[in-house]
Amino acid sequence: MAPIPNLSPTIQLIKAYNTLYVKPDNTTNPPSPSLPNYSNTNGPVIKRWTFPGGTVLGPNKIDENEVGVTHFISMPDPEVIENCIGFHWYDLMNRIKHSHNNEERFPPYHLIYAYLIENSRIIPIFERVMLKYMTGEDLGHASPFTAHWIRNTQSLFYKELNIPGFRPLLSSLLPSLDANRRNAYYRLFGLELSHGNQDNSPVPFVKSAHANLNFVPLLENLLREIWQGIINQKTPAEPIQPTSWPWLILLDC
Repeated sequence: MAPIPNLSPTIQLIKAYNTLYVKPDNTTNPPSPSLPNYSNTNGPVIKRWTFPGGTVLGPNKIDENEVGVTHFISMPDPEVIENCIGFHWYDLMNRIKHSHNNEERFPPYHLIYAYLIENSRIIPIFERVMLKYMTGEDLGHASPFTAHWIRNTQSLFYKELNIPGFRPLLSSLLPSLDANRRNAYYRLFGLELSHGNQDNSPVPFVKSAHANLNFVPLLENLLREIWQGIINQKTPAEPIQPTSWPWLILLDC
Protein backbone atom coordinates (compact mmCIF):
# COMPACT_ATOMS: atom_id res chain seq x y z
CA MET A 1 0.00 0.00 0.00
CA ALA A 2 1.48 3.33 -1.07
CA PRO A 3 2.17 5.78 1.74
CA ILE A 4 0.22 9.01 2.02
CA PRO A 5 2.18 12.30 2.06
CA ASN A 6 3.58 12.92 5.51
CA LEU A 7 1.96 16.34 5.77
CA SER A 8 -1.52 14.86 5.50
CA PRO A 9 -3.47 15.95 8.62
CA THR A 10 -4.86 12.44 9.12
CA ILE A 11 -1.35 10.98 8.97
CA GLN A 12 -0.30 13.49 11.62
CA LEU A 13 -3.16 12.26 13.82
CA ILE A 14 -2.08 8.66 13.26
CA LYS A 15 1.44 9.63 14.34
CA ALA A 16 -0.08 11.16 17.47
CA TYR A 17 -2.06 7.96 18.08
CA ASN A 18 1.03 5.78 17.80
CA THR A 19 2.78 8.04 20.32
CA LEU A 20 -0.10 8.20 22.79
CA TYR A 21 -1.44 4.66 22.70
CA VAL A 22 1.01 2.17 21.21
CA LYS A 23 3.54 0.54 23.48
CA PRO A 24 6.97 1.82 22.41
CA ASP A 25 9.77 -0.54 21.40
CA ASN A 26 12.10 1.35 23.72
CA THR A 27 10.48 0.95 27.14
CA THR A 28 13.19 3.05 28.79
CA ASN A 29 11.82 6.14 27.05
CA PRO A 30 8.04 5.77 26.93
CA PRO A 31 5.77 8.60 25.74
CA SER A 32 4.28 11.02 28.22
CA PRO A 33 1.33 9.43 30.07
CA SER A 34 -0.88 12.43 29.38
CA LEU A 35 -1.06 15.72 27.57
CA PRO A 36 0.20 18.82 29.33
CA ASN A 37 -2.46 21.13 30.61
CA TYR A 38 -2.86 24.13 28.32
CA SER A 39 -2.51 26.58 31.20
CA ASN A 40 -0.33 24.49 33.48
CA THR A 41 2.26 22.25 31.82
CA ASN A 42 2.66 20.23 35.01
CA GLY A 43 -0.87 18.85 34.97
CA PRO A 44 -2.73 16.43 32.69
CA VAL A 45 -5.66 17.39 30.51
CA ILE A 46 -6.28 14.26 28.44
CA LYS A 47 -5.61 10.79 29.81
CA ARG A 48 -4.85 7.62 27.93
CA TRP A 49 -7.73 5.52 26.72
CA THR A 50 -7.98 2.17 28.48
CA PHE A 51 -8.31 -0.50 25.81
CA PRO A 52 -10.53 -3.57 26.32
CA GLY A 53 -8.78 -6.08 28.54
CA GLY A 54 -7.49 -3.54 31.01
CA THR A 55 -4.29 -2.60 29.20
CA VAL A 56 -3.42 1.07 29.22
CA LEU A 57 -1.48 1.02 25.97
CA GLY A 58 -2.96 -0.10 22.69
CA PRO A 59 -1.69 -3.37 21.23
CA ASN A 60 -1.15 -2.43 17.59
CA LYS A 61 0.51 0.39 15.71
CA ILE A 62 -1.54 1.96 12.91
CA ASP A 63 0.28 2.10 9.59
CA GLU A 64 0.63 5.43 7.82
CA ASN A 65 -1.16 4.42 4.61
CA GLU A 66 -4.68 4.21 3.20
CA VAL A 67 -5.53 1.12 5.26
CA GLY A 68 -4.32 2.87 8.39
CA VAL A 69 -6.43 5.94 7.62
CA THR A 70 -9.51 3.74 7.19
CA HIS A 71 -8.80 2.02 10.50
CA PHE A 72 -8.18 5.30 12.30
CA ILE A 73 -11.30 7.20 11.19
CA SER A 74 -13.50 4.21 12.11
CA MET A 75 -11.98 3.89 15.59
CA PRO A 76 -14.58 2.37 17.97
CA ASP A 77 -14.11 5.19 20.48
CA PRO A 78 -14.27 8.79 19.15
CA GLU A 79 -12.54 10.04 22.31
CA VAL A 80 -9.34 8.44 21.02
CA ILE A 81 -9.48 10.59 17.89
CA GLU A 82 -10.33 13.58 20.09
CA ASN A 83 -7.20 12.96 22.16
CA CYS A 84 -5.06 12.71 19.04
CA ILE A 85 -6.46 16.00 17.74
CA GLY A 86 -5.62 17.64 21.06
CA PHE A 87 -2.12 16.17 21.09
CA HIS A 88 -1.41 17.29 17.54
CA TRP A 89 -2.91 20.74 18.11
CA TYR A 90 -0.76 21.17 21.22
CA ASP A 91 2.25 20.50 18.98
CA LEU A 92 1.10 23.17 16.54
CA MET A 93 0.50 25.80 19.19
CA ASN A 94 3.82 25.23 20.93
CA ARG A 95 5.96 24.03 17.99
CA ILE A 96 6.91 20.90 19.90
CA LYS A 97 8.62 17.95 18.22
CA HIS A 98 7.24 14.88 20.00
CA SER A 99 8.43 11.41 19.10
CA HIS A 100 5.58 11.17 16.59
CA ASN A 101 6.71 14.29 14.76
CA ASN A 102 10.44 14.61 14.30
CA GLU A 103 10.17 17.06 11.42
CA GLU A 104 10.39 20.80 11.53
CA ARG A 105 7.47 21.14 9.11
CA PHE A 106 3.82 20.92 10.03
CA PRO A 107 0.79 20.54 7.76
CA PRO A 108 0.09 23.81 5.94
CA TYR A 109 -3.14 24.63 7.75
CA HIS A 110 -4.68 27.83 6.44
CA LEU A 111 -8.21 29.19 6.40
CA ILE A 112 -8.20 29.40 2.60
CA TYR A 113 -8.17 25.58 2.41
CA ALA A 114 -11.17 25.44 4.73
CA TYR A 115 -12.97 27.96 2.50
CA LEU A 116 -12.22 26.05 -0.71
CA ILE A 117 -13.40 22.77 0.81
CA GLU A 118 -16.55 24.22 2.35
CA ASN A 119 -17.44 26.20 -0.78
CA SER A 120 -17.71 22.88 -2.65
CA ARG A 121 -20.82 22.15 -0.49
CA ILE A 122 -19.16 19.02 0.88
CA ILE A 123 -20.43 19.75 4.41
CA PRO A 124 -24.18 19.81 3.57
CA ILE A 125 -23.69 16.81 1.28
CA PHE A 126 -22.13 14.73 4.07
CA GLU A 127 -24.75 15.99 6.51
CA ARG A 128 -27.54 14.72 4.24
CA VAL A 129 -25.82 11.36 3.81
CA MET A 130 -25.30 10.90 7.55
CA LEU A 131 -28.84 12.00 8.36
CA LYS A 132 -30.29 9.49 5.89
CA TYR A 133 -28.29 6.67 7.48
CA MET A 134 -29.31 7.73 10.99
CA THR A 135 -33.03 8.22 10.31
CA GLY A 136 -33.95 5.54 7.78
CA GLU A 137 -32.90 2.86 5.33
CA ASP A 138 -33.00 4.89 2.12
CA LEU A 139 -29.31 4.15 1.55
CA GLY A 140 -29.47 0.59 2.90
CA HIS A 141 -27.87 -0.70 6.08
CA ALA A 142 -24.60 0.92 7.05
CA SER A 143 -21.56 -1.33 7.20
CA PRO A 144 -19.65 -1.47 10.51
CA PHE A 145 -17.05 0.89 9.06
CA THR A 146 -19.71 3.38 7.92
CA ALA A 147 -21.55 3.19 11.24
CA HIS A 148 -18.34 3.92 13.19
CA TRP A 149 -17.40 6.74 10.83
CA ILE A 150 -20.83 8.39 11.19
CA ARG A 151 -20.71 8.08 14.97
CA ASN A 152 -17.20 9.52 15.13
CA THR A 153 -18.03 12.39 12.77
CA GLN A 154 -21.14 13.28 14.73
CA SER A 155 -19.29 13.12 18.04
CA LEU A 156 -16.31 15.17 16.84
CA PHE A 157 -18.02 17.88 14.79
CA TYR A 158 -21.71 18.04 15.69
CA LYS A 159 -21.80 18.31 19.44
CA GLU A 160 -21.20 21.30 21.64
CA LEU A 161 -17.65 21.29 22.95
CA ASN A 162 -15.55 23.63 25.01
CA ILE A 163 -12.01 22.30 25.09
CA PRO A 164 -9.34 25.00 25.39
CA GLY A 165 -7.07 25.66 22.46
CA PHE A 166 -8.24 23.37 19.70
CA ARG A 167 -12.03 23.32 19.78
CA PRO A 168 -14.37 26.12 18.70
CA LEU A 169 -16.45 27.88 21.31
CA LEU A 170 -20.23 28.05 21.07
CA SER A 171 -21.96 30.53 23.33
CA SER A 172 -24.94 32.87 23.50
CA LEU A 173 -22.73 35.47 21.79
CA LEU A 174 -21.52 33.13 19.02
CA PRO A 175 -24.21 30.43 18.77
CA SER A 176 -23.50 29.15 15.25
CA LEU A 177 -20.31 27.51 13.96
CA ASP A 178 -21.56 28.04 10.40
CA ALA A 179 -21.94 31.79 10.95
CA ASN A 180 -18.59 31.97 12.73
CA ARG A 181 -16.78 30.37 9.80
CA ARG A 182 -18.52 32.64 7.29
CA ASN A 183 -17.51 35.66 9.35
CA ALA A 184 -13.88 34.50 9.32
CA TYR A 185 -13.90 33.91 5.54
CA TYR A 186 -15.33 37.38 4.94
CA ARG A 187 -12.89 39.13 7.27
CA LEU A 188 -9.76 37.44 5.94
CA PHE A 189 -10.60 37.06 2.23
CA GLY A 190 -13.65 39.25 1.56
CA LEU A 191 -15.39 36.10 0.35
CA GLU A 192 -18.76 34.51 1.04
CA LEU A 193 -19.77 30.89 0.56
CA SER A 194 -21.75 30.16 -2.58
CA HIS A 195 -24.55 28.41 -0.71
CA GLY A 196 -26.75 28.81 2.34
CA ASN A 197 -28.50 26.29 4.57
CA GLN A 198 -29.70 22.86 3.49
CA ASP A 199 -32.79 24.50 1.96
CA ASN A 200 -30.59 27.23 0.39
CA SER A 201 -31.98 29.88 2.70
CA PRO A 202 -29.32 32.49 3.56
CA VAL A 203 -27.17 32.05 6.66
CA PRO A 204 -27.08 35.28 8.66
CA PHE A 205 -23.62 36.27 9.88
CA VAL A 206 -21.82 39.43 10.91
CA LYS A 207 -19.99 41.18 8.07
CA SER A 208 -17.16 43.16 9.58
CA ALA A 209 -16.69 46.70 8.32
CA HIS A 210 -12.92 46.09 8.28
CA ALA A 211 -12.60 43.12 5.92
CA ASN A 212 -9.85 42.21 3.47
CA LEU A 213 -11.95 43.07 0.40
CA ASN A 214 -8.85 43.61 -1.78
CA PHE A 215 -7.72 39.99 -1.45
CA VAL A 216 -9.34 38.64 -4.63
CA PRO A 217 -8.31 41.44 -7.04
CA LEU A 218 -4.82 41.47 -5.53
CA LEU A 219 -4.46 37.71 -6.01
CA GLU A 220 -5.79 37.90 -9.57
CA ASN A 221 -3.28 40.63 -10.46
CA LEU A 222 -0.42 38.65 -8.92
CA LEU A 223 -1.36 35.49 -10.84
CA ARG A 224 -1.65 37.53 -14.05
CA GLU A 225 1.88 38.86 -13.62
CA ILE A 226 3.22 35.38 -12.84
CA TRP A 227 1.56 34.01 -15.98
CA GLN A 228 3.05 36.84 -18.02
CA GLY A 229 6.47 35.94 -16.67
CA ILE A 230 5.97 32.28 -17.67
CA ILE A 231 4.98 33.31 -21.20
CA ASN A 232 8.03 35.56 -21.49
CA GLN A 233 10.35 32.76 -20.38
CA LYS A 234 8.92 30.26 -22.88
CA THR A 235 9.25 32.56 -25.92
CA PRO A 236 12.98 33.48 -26.00
CA ALA A 237 13.02 33.90 -29.80
CA GLU A 238 10.76 36.91 -29.54
CA PRO A 239 11.66 40.20 -27.87
CA ILE A 240 11.50 39.72 -24.15
CA GLN A 241 8.70 41.65 -22.46
CA PRO A 242 9.71 41.50 -18.81
CA THR A 243 7.15 41.23 -16.09
CA SER A 244 6.42 44.58 -14.52
CA TRP A 245 8.62 44.39 -11.44
CA PRO A 246 7.43 47.78 -10.13
CA TRP A 247 3.89 46.46 -10.36
CA LEU A 248 4.87 43.31 -8.47
CA ILE A 249 6.45 45.47 -5.79
CA LEU A 250 3.20 47.41 -5.51
CA LEU A 251 1.30 44.13 -5.21
CA ASP A 252 3.46 43.23 -2.23
CA CYS A 253 2.29 46.36 -0.39
